[in-house]
Amino acid sequence: GSALQRTNFFKRQTLKEAPFLDPYLIYSYTPQTLPMYNTKSPYTELAYWGNPFSSKQKEESSIKVLSSQNITPSLNLTLQYRQFGGTGDLTGAKTSVRTSEIGLDYIGKKYEMNAAFLSSTVKASENGGVSDVFWVRDTTIDSKAIPVNLQSAQNLYKRRTVFITQSLSIPMNFFRKDADELELGEGTVAYLGHSLELSKYSKVYIDEISASDDVGREFYRNQFNMAQTASYDSIRVRNFDNKVFLTLQPFSSDALLSKVTAGAGYQFLSYYGFRPEYYVKGNKNQTYHNTYVYGKAQGMLKKYIDWDAFGRIYTSGYYLGDLELAANMALSLYPIRDGIHLKLHGEMTLQEPDYYQKNLYFNHHQWENDFSKTSKTKLEATLEIPYTKTRASVGYALINDMVYYDEQSDVHAVDIGIGSH
Repeated sequence: GSALQRTNFFKRQTLKEAPFLDPYLIYSYTPQTLPMYNTKSPYTELAYWGNPFSSKQKEESSIKVLSSQNITPSLNLTLQYRQFGGTGDLTGAKTSVRTSEIGLDYIGKKYEMNAAFLSSTVKASENGGVSDVFWVRDTTIDSKAIPVNLQSAQNLYKRRTVFITQSLSIPMNFFRKDADELELGEGTVAYLGHSLELSKYSKVYIDEISASDDVGREFYRNQFNMAQTASYDSIRVRNFDNKVFLTLQPFSSDALLSKVTAGAGYQFLSYYGFRPEYYVKGNKNQTYHNTYVYGKAQGMLKKYIDWDAFGRIYTSGYYLGDLELAANMALSLYPIRDGIHLKLHGEMTLQEPDYYQKNLYFNHHQWENDFSKTSKTKLEATLEIPYTKTRASVGYALINDMVYYDEQSDVHAVDIGIGSH
Protein backbone atom coordinates (compact mmCIF):
# COMPACT_ATOMS: atom_id res chain seq x y z
CA GLY A 1 0.00 0.00 0.00
CA SER A 2 2.96 2.37 -0.02
CA ALA A 3 3.49 5.07 -2.61
CA LEU A 4 5.37 3.64 -5.57
CA GLN A 5 6.62 4.44 -9.03
CA ARG A 6 7.39 1.96 -11.77
CA THR A 7 11.04 1.53 -12.69
CA ASN A 8 10.05 1.37 -16.36
CA PHE A 9 9.33 4.99 -17.28
CA PHE A 10 7.06 3.97 -20.16
CA LYS A 11 4.63 2.12 -17.88
CA ARG A 12 4.10 4.94 -15.39
CA GLN A 13 0.55 6.18 -14.94
CA THR A 14 -0.45 9.78 -14.36
CA LEU A 15 -3.61 11.66 -13.48
CA LYS A 16 -3.62 14.95 -15.39
CA GLU A 17 -5.98 16.82 -13.05
CA ALA A 18 -4.47 15.54 -9.77
CA PRO A 19 -0.92 14.21 -10.14
CA PHE A 20 -0.48 14.11 -6.35
CA LEU A 21 -2.37 10.80 -6.61
CA ASP A 22 -0.01 9.29 -9.21
CA PRO A 23 1.92 7.12 -6.68
CA TYR A 24 -1.31 5.29 -5.76
CA LEU A 25 -2.93 4.79 -9.18
CA ILE A 26 -1.54 1.26 -9.44
CA TYR A 27 -3.86 0.17 -6.61
CA SER A 28 -7.05 1.32 -8.34
CA TYR A 29 -8.67 2.02 -11.70
CA THR A 30 -9.48 5.11 -13.72
CA PRO A 31 -12.21 5.51 -16.36
CA GLN A 32 -9.55 4.67 -18.97
CA THR A 33 -8.28 1.47 -17.27
CA LEU A 34 -11.38 0.01 -15.59
CA PRO A 35 -12.16 -3.46 -17.06
CA MET A 36 -15.72 -4.14 -18.17
CA TYR A 37 -17.24 -7.63 -18.15
CA ASN A 38 -19.81 -9.64 -20.07
CA THR A 39 -20.36 -13.11 -18.67
CA LYS A 40 -22.79 -15.91 -19.50
CA SER A 41 -22.86 -17.13 -15.89
CA PRO A 42 -22.30 -15.29 -12.57
CA TYR A 43 -18.65 -15.03 -11.57
CA THR A 44 -17.36 -14.45 -8.03
CA GLU A 45 -13.78 -14.23 -6.82
CA LEU A 46 -12.69 -14.06 -3.16
CA ALA A 47 -8.99 -13.71 -2.40
CA TYR A 48 -6.70 -12.99 0.55
CA TRP A 49 -2.95 -12.49 0.70
CA GLY A 50 -1.09 -11.73 3.89
CA ASN A 51 0.67 -13.03 6.99
CA PRO A 52 -2.13 -13.48 9.53
CA PHE A 53 0.09 -15.36 11.98
CA SER A 54 2.66 -12.58 12.35
CA SER A 55 2.60 -9.96 15.07
CA LYS A 56 0.55 -6.81 14.52
CA GLN A 57 3.82 -4.86 14.35
CA LYS A 58 4.62 -6.49 10.99
CA GLU A 59 1.17 -7.48 9.73
CA GLU A 60 0.38 -7.21 6.01
CA SER A 61 -2.86 -8.07 4.23
CA SER A 62 -4.56 -7.78 0.87
CA ILE A 63 -8.20 -8.63 0.16
CA LYS A 64 -10.09 -8.86 -3.12
CA VAL A 65 -13.82 -9.37 -3.62
CA LEU A 66 -15.11 -9.44 -7.21
CA SER A 67 -18.63 -10.28 -8.33
CA SER A 68 -19.81 -9.97 -11.93
CA GLN A 69 -23.00 -11.16 -13.59
CA ASN A 70 -25.25 -10.27 -16.48
CA ILE A 71 -28.67 -9.07 -15.40
CA THR A 72 -29.80 -9.45 -19.01
CA PRO A 73 -27.86 -10.83 -21.99
CA SER A 74 -26.87 -7.22 -22.80
CA LEU A 75 -26.48 -5.66 -19.31
CA ASN A 76 -23.68 -6.56 -16.89
CA LEU A 77 -23.23 -5.47 -13.26
CA THR A 78 -19.82 -5.75 -11.62
CA LEU A 79 -18.92 -5.09 -7.98
CA GLN A 80 -15.33 -5.05 -6.76
CA TYR A 81 -13.57 -4.25 -3.49
CA ARG A 82 -9.80 -4.23 -2.91
CA GLN A 83 -7.85 -3.58 0.25
CA PHE A 84 -4.09 -3.27 0.64
CA GLY A 85 -2.35 -2.54 3.91
CA GLY A 86 0.55 -3.23 6.17
CA THR A 87 2.68 -2.12 9.07
CA GLY A 88 6.22 -1.30 8.01
CA ASP A 89 9.44 -2.21 9.77
CA LEU A 90 10.07 1.33 11.03
CA THR A 91 8.14 3.25 13.65
CA GLY A 92 5.22 5.22 12.20
CA ALA A 93 5.12 3.24 8.93
CA LYS A 94 1.60 2.02 8.28
CA THR A 95 -0.59 2.05 5.16
CA SER A 96 -4.20 1.31 4.32
CA VAL A 97 -5.54 1.50 0.75
CA ARG A 98 -9.21 0.73 0.10
CA THR A 99 -10.81 0.83 -3.33
CA SER A 100 -14.25 -0.07 -4.61
CA GLU A 101 -15.88 -0.10 -8.04
CA ILE A 102 -19.44 -0.47 -9.24
CA GLY A 103 -19.58 -0.95 -13.00
CA LEU A 104 -22.39 -1.20 -15.55
CA ASP A 105 -21.79 -2.41 -19.09
CA TYR A 106 -24.48 -2.55 -21.76
CA ILE A 107 -23.91 -3.93 -25.26
CA GLY A 108 -27.04 -3.72 -27.39
CA LYS A 109 -27.67 -3.99 -31.10
CA LYS A 110 -27.43 -0.25 -31.62
CA TYR A 111 -26.73 1.23 -28.17
CA GLU A 112 -23.62 0.71 -26.04
CA MET A 113 -22.85 2.10 -22.59
CA ASN A 114 -20.13 1.93 -19.93
CA ALA A 115 -20.74 3.53 -16.53
CA ALA A 116 -19.11 3.20 -13.13
CA PHE A 117 -18.56 4.62 -9.68
CA LEU A 118 -14.93 4.50 -8.50
CA SER A 119 -13.81 5.15 -4.94
CA SER A 120 -10.33 5.12 -3.44
CA THR A 121 -9.08 6.06 0.04
CA VAL A 122 -5.43 6.00 1.12
CA LYS A 123 -4.25 6.45 4.72
CA ALA A 124 -0.48 6.58 5.02
CA SER A 125 1.33 7.18 8.28
CA GLU A 126 4.57 9.08 7.64
CA ASN A 127 7.83 9.02 9.61
CA GLY A 128 10.06 11.12 7.36
CA GLY A 129 12.65 8.33 7.13
CA VAL A 130 15.44 7.45 9.54
CA SER A 131 17.13 10.37 11.26
CA ASP A 132 20.61 8.77 10.99
CA VAL A 133 21.57 6.12 8.41
CA PHE A 134 24.04 4.70 10.94
CA TRP A 135 21.18 2.76 12.50
CA VAL A 136 20.35 1.12 9.18
CA ARG A 137 23.85 -0.35 8.98
CA ASP A 138 23.64 -1.60 12.57
CA THR A 139 22.03 -5.03 12.16
CA THR A 140 21.86 -5.71 15.91
CA ILE A 141 19.15 -3.15 16.65
CA ASP A 142 15.45 -3.88 16.21
CA SER A 143 13.99 -1.90 13.30
CA LYS A 144 11.22 -0.50 15.52
CA ALA A 145 13.89 1.07 17.72
CA ILE A 146 15.55 3.01 14.88
CA PRO A 147 14.90 6.75 15.42
CA VAL A 148 12.88 8.49 12.68
CA ASN A 149 12.38 12.15 11.76
CA LEU A 150 8.63 12.48 12.42
CA GLN A 151 6.83 11.09 15.45
CA SER A 152 3.25 11.85 14.38
CA ALA A 153 2.34 12.52 10.74
CA GLN A 154 -0.21 11.22 8.24
CA ASN A 155 -1.36 11.69 4.65
CA LEU A 156 -4.98 11.06 3.68
CA TYR A 157 -5.92 10.80 -0.01
CA LYS A 158 -9.44 10.41 -1.41
CA ARG A 159 -10.71 9.95 -4.94
CA ARG A 160 -14.32 9.67 -6.07
CA THR A 161 -15.32 9.35 -9.74
CA VAL A 162 -18.61 8.80 -11.56
CA PHE A 163 -18.54 8.43 -15.33
CA ILE A 164 -20.64 7.28 -18.25
CA THR A 165 -19.72 6.78 -21.91
CA GLN A 166 -22.41 5.89 -24.40
CA SER A 167 -22.92 5.67 -28.16
CA LEU A 168 -25.74 5.03 -30.60
CA SER A 169 -25.04 3.46 -33.99
CA ILE A 170 -26.98 4.62 -37.06
CA PRO A 171 -26.61 2.45 -40.22
CA MET A 172 -26.31 4.56 -43.38
CA ASN A 173 -26.59 1.98 -46.15
CA PHE A 174 -29.59 3.63 -47.76
CA PHE A 175 -28.31 3.40 -51.33
CA ARG A 176 -26.74 -0.04 -51.19
CA LYS A 177 -28.59 -2.77 -53.04
CA ASP A 178 -27.40 -5.37 -50.50
CA ALA A 179 -28.40 -3.31 -47.46
CA ASP A 180 -30.80 -5.98 -46.25
CA GLU A 181 -28.07 -8.61 -46.32
CA LEU A 182 -25.58 -6.65 -44.19
CA GLU A 183 -25.03 -7.56 -40.55
CA LEU A 184 -25.28 -4.88 -37.87
CA GLY A 185 -22.15 -2.72 -37.97
CA GLU A 186 -21.24 -3.60 -41.54
CA GLY A 187 -21.01 -1.06 -44.33
CA THR A 188 -21.35 2.67 -43.63
CA VAL A 189 -22.27 3.47 -40.03
CA ALA A 190 -22.39 6.63 -37.93
CA TYR A 191 -21.91 6.53 -34.14
CA LEU A 192 -23.20 9.39 -31.99
CA GLY A 193 -21.45 9.41 -28.66
CA HIS A 194 -21.42 11.19 -25.31
CA SER A 195 -19.12 10.97 -22.30
CA LEU A 196 -19.49 12.53 -18.85
CA GLU A 197 -17.16 12.42 -15.84
CA LEU A 198 -17.53 13.87 -12.34
CA SER A 199 -14.49 13.51 -10.06
CA LYS A 200 -13.28 14.82 -6.73
CA TYR A 201 -9.69 14.44 -5.55
CA SER A 202 -8.32 15.53 -2.19
CA LYS A 203 -5.27 15.31 0.00
CA VAL A 204 -4.85 16.17 3.71
CA TYR A 205 -1.53 16.20 5.54
CA ILE A 206 -1.48 16.25 9.36
CA ASP A 207 1.45 16.34 11.76
CA GLU A 208 2.38 17.28 15.32
CA ILE A 209 5.91 18.51 16.04
CA SER A 210 6.51 19.77 19.57
CA ALA A 211 8.67 22.79 20.31
CA SER A 212 11.27 20.50 21.90
CA ASP A 213 11.45 18.09 18.95
CA ASP A 214 14.66 19.36 17.34
CA VAL A 215 14.87 16.45 14.87
CA GLY A 216 11.34 16.95 13.55
CA ARG A 217 11.70 20.70 13.27
CA GLU A 218 15.03 20.44 11.48
CA PHE A 219 13.48 17.92 9.06
CA TYR A 220 11.30 20.77 7.79
CA ARG A 221 14.15 23.30 8.05
CA ASN A 222 12.28 25.04 10.90
CA GLN A 223 9.73 26.34 8.39
CA PHE A 224 6.33 26.78 10.04
CA ASN A 225 4.24 29.23 8.02
CA MET A 226 0.94 28.99 9.93
CA ALA A 227 1.25 26.98 13.13
CA GLN A 228 4.35 26.28 15.20
CA THR A 229 3.57 22.80 16.55
CA ALA A 230 0.95 21.24 14.24
CA SER A 231 -0.05 21.12 10.57
CA TYR A 232 -3.33 20.54 8.77
CA ASP A 233 -2.76 21.13 5.05
CA SER A 234 -5.47 20.30 2.55
CA ILE A 235 -5.92 20.58 -1.21
CA ARG A 236 -8.93 19.60 -3.31
CA VAL A 237 -9.72 19.29 -7.02
CA ARG A 238 -13.17 18.97 -8.59
CA ASN A 239 -13.38 17.93 -12.24
CA PHE A 240 -16.44 18.01 -14.49
CA ASP A 241 -15.73 16.79 -18.04
CA ASN A 242 -18.47 16.58 -20.68
CA LYS A 243 -17.85 15.72 -24.32
CA VAL A 244 -19.69 14.65 -27.46
CA PHE A 245 -18.29 12.88 -30.50
CA LEU A 246 -19.23 11.57 -33.92
CA THR A 247 -17.61 8.47 -35.39
CA LEU A 248 -17.99 7.52 -39.04
CA GLN A 249 -17.29 4.10 -40.46
CA PRO A 250 -17.01 4.92 -44.18
CA PHE A 251 -16.64 1.39 -45.53
CA SER A 252 -16.35 -1.49 -43.06
CA SER A 253 -14.78 -2.32 -39.71
CA ASP A 254 -11.78 -3.99 -41.36
CA ALA A 255 -11.01 -1.40 -44.06
CA LEU A 256 -7.73 0.48 -44.43
CA LEU A 257 -9.64 3.50 -43.10
CA SER A 258 -12.26 1.91 -40.88
CA LYS A 259 -13.26 4.73 -38.51
CA VAL A 260 -12.86 8.50 -38.21
CA THR A 261 -13.85 10.31 -35.02
CA ALA A 262 -14.28 14.01 -34.26
CA GLY A 263 -15.27 15.36 -30.86
CA ALA A 264 -15.41 18.42 -28.65
CA GLY A 265 -15.47 18.78 -24.88
CA TYR A 266 -15.97 21.18 -22.00
CA GLN A 267 -14.16 20.78 -18.69
CA PHE A 268 -14.80 22.64 -15.45
CA LEU A 269 -11.93 22.54 -12.95
CA SER A 270 -12.08 23.82 -9.38
CA TYR A 271 -8.96 23.99 -7.18
CA TYR A 272 -8.80 24.65 -3.47
CA GLY A 273 -5.63 25.40 -1.56
CA PHE A 274 -5.31 27.68 1.46
CA ARG A 275 -3.90 31.18 1.04
CA PRO A 276 -3.08 33.68 3.86
CA GLU A 277 -5.60 36.21 2.53
CA TYR A 278 -8.39 33.70 3.24
CA TYR A 279 -8.10 34.63 6.92
CA VAL A 280 -9.77 37.94 5.99
CA LYS A 281 -11.68 37.19 2.78
CA GLY A 282 -12.77 33.61 3.52
CA ASN A 283 -11.98 30.44 1.58
CA LYS A 284 -12.14 30.61 -2.20
CA ASN A 285 -11.79 28.13 -5.05
CA GLN A 286 -9.88 28.88 -8.23
CA THR A 287 -12.05 27.83 -11.17
CA TYR A 288 -11.21 27.32 -14.84
CA HIS A 289 -13.35 26.60 -17.90
CA ASN A 290 -11.44 24.44 -20.38
CA THR A 291 -12.55 23.56 -23.89
CA TYR A 292 -10.91 21.16 -26.32
CA VAL A 293 -11.37 19.43 -29.65
CA TYR A 294 -10.02 16.04 -30.63
CA GLY A 295 -9.97 13.54 -33.45
CA LYS A 296 -9.06 9.94 -34.09
CA ALA A 297 -8.63 7.69 -37.12
CA GLN A 298 -7.99 3.98 -37.37
CA GLY A 299 -7.87 1.16 -39.87
CA MET A 300 -6.33 -2.13 -40.92
CA LEU A 301 -5.15 -4.01 -43.99
CA LYS A 302 -6.38 -7.57 -43.59
CA LYS A 303 -4.33 -9.15 -40.81
CA TYR A 304 -1.01 -7.55 -41.75
CA ILE A 305 -1.34 -3.89 -40.74
CA ASP A 306 -3.31 -2.30 -37.90
CA TRP A 307 -3.00 1.42 -37.17
CA ASP A 308 -4.59 4.33 -35.32
CA ALA A 309 -3.83 8.01 -34.64
CA PHE A 310 -5.17 10.45 -32.05
CA GLY A 311 -4.90 14.20 -31.49
CA ARG A 312 -6.33 16.69 -28.99
CA ILE A 313 -5.78 20.40 -28.37
CA TYR A 314 -7.17 22.62 -25.61
CA THR A 315 -8.60 25.88 -26.91
CA SER A 316 -9.29 27.76 -23.64
CA GLY A 317 -8.92 27.62 -19.88
CA TYR A 318 -6.07 26.54 -17.62
CA TYR A 319 -4.83 24.05 -20.22
CA LEU A 320 -4.96 26.53 -23.12
CA GLY A 321 -2.46 25.38 -25.74
CA ASP A 322 -1.98 21.87 -24.29
CA LEU A 323 -1.50 19.34 -27.06
CA GLU A 324 -1.67 15.55 -27.28
CA LEU A 325 -0.64 13.54 -30.35
CA ALA A 326 -0.28 9.75 -30.51
CA ALA A 327 -0.01 7.06 -33.18
CA ASN A 328 0.25 3.27 -33.20
CA MET A 329 1.03 0.78 -35.93
CA ALA A 330 1.26 -3.02 -35.80
CA LEU A 331 2.96 -4.95 -38.61
CA SER A 332 2.34 -8.72 -38.68
CA LEU A 333 3.86 -11.58 -40.65
CA TYR A 334 2.88 -15.24 -40.40
CA PRO A 335 5.85 -17.49 -41.21
CA ILE A 336 5.00 -19.43 -38.04
CA ARG A 337 1.83 -20.11 -36.09
CA ASP A 338 0.27 -17.01 -34.43
CA GLY A 339 2.65 -14.78 -36.41
CA ILE A 340 5.45 -12.31 -35.64
CA HIS A 341 4.28 -8.82 -34.66
CA LEU A 342 6.17 -5.54 -34.63
CA LYS A 343 4.32 -2.81 -32.75
CA LEU A 344 5.35 0.84 -33.05
CA HIS A 345 4.16 3.67 -30.83
CA GLY A 346 4.89 7.39 -30.86
CA GLU A 347 3.44 10.27 -28.88
CA MET A 348 4.07 13.92 -28.19
CA THR A 349 2.48 16.03 -25.45
CA LEU A 350 2.67 19.66 -24.43
CA GLN A 351 1.19 20.11 -20.95
CA GLU A 352 0.75 22.92 -18.43
CA PRO A 353 2.31 22.05 -15.04
CA ASP A 354 -0.07 21.08 -12.27
CA TYR A 355 -1.83 23.94 -10.48
CA TYR A 356 -0.25 23.02 -7.12
CA GLN A 357 3.21 22.96 -8.64
CA LYS A 358 2.65 26.63 -9.42
CA ASN A 359 0.60 27.73 -6.39
CA LEU A 360 0.97 26.25 -2.91
CA TYR A 361 0.82 27.44 0.68
CA PHE A 362 1.40 24.72 3.28
CA ASN A 363 2.69 24.96 6.80
CA HIS A 364 6.14 23.70 5.74
CA HIS A 365 6.19 24.71 2.05
CA GLN A 366 5.11 27.65 -0.03
CA TRP A 367 5.79 28.85 -3.57
CA GLU A 368 4.43 30.79 -6.52
CA ASN A 369 5.97 29.62 -9.78
CA ASP A 370 5.60 30.51 -13.43
CA PHE A 371 6.77 27.38 -15.22
CA SER A 372 6.72 26.79 -18.97
CA LYS A 373 4.71 23.95 -20.42
CA THR A 374 6.35 20.53 -20.22
CA SER A 375 6.92 18.85 -23.58
CA LYS A 376 7.34 15.11 -23.78
CA THR A 377 8.18 12.88 -26.75
CA LYS A 378 8.06 9.08 -26.63
CA LEU A 379 9.08 6.46 -29.18
CA GLU A 380 8.59 2.74 -28.54
CA ALA A 381 8.99 -0.48 -30.50
CA THR A 382 7.91 -3.94 -29.37
CA LEU A 383 8.54 -7.32 -31.01
CA GLU A 384 6.17 -10.14 -30.05
CA ILE A 385 6.29 -13.84 -31.02
CA PRO A 386 3.31 -15.49 -29.27
CA TYR A 387 4.27 -19.03 -30.31
CA THR A 388 7.56 -18.86 -28.38
CA LYS A 389 6.17 -16.47 -25.74
CA THR A 390 8.84 -13.94 -26.68
CA ARG A 391 8.53 -10.21 -26.15
CA ALA A 392 11.20 -7.54 -26.45
CA SER A 393 10.81 -3.77 -26.43
CA VAL A 394 12.88 -0.62 -26.63
CA GLY A 395 11.85 2.94 -25.88
CA TYR A 396 13.20 6.46 -25.91
CA ALA A 397 11.72 9.55 -24.22
CA LEU A 398 12.78 13.18 -24.28
CA ILE A 399 11.37 15.66 -21.75
CA ASN A 400 11.85 19.42 -21.78
CA ASP A 401 11.02 21.72 -18.85
CA MET A 402 10.20 18.78 -16.60
CA VAL A 403 8.89 19.77 -13.16
CA TYR A 404 10.38 17.79 -10.26
CA TYR A 405 10.77 17.89 -6.47
CA ASP A 406 14.23 18.03 -4.90
CA GLU A 407 15.40 16.39 -1.67
CA GLN A 408 13.75 19.20 0.32
CA SER A 409 10.44 18.69 -1.56
CA ASP A 410 10.79 22.08 -3.23
CA VAL A 411 9.60 22.19 -6.83
CA HIS A 412 11.82 23.04 -9.83
CA ALA A 413 11.89 22.67 -13.62
CA VAL A 414 14.77 21.32 -15.72
CA ASP A 415 15.49 19.77 -19.13
CA ILE A 416 16.16 16.03 -19.04
CA GLY A 417 16.36 13.12 -21.49
CA ILE A 418 15.34 9.60 -20.49
CA GLY A 419 16.06 6.34 -22.26
CA SER A 420 14.71 2.91 -21.25
CA HIS A 421 14.54 -0.59 -22.61
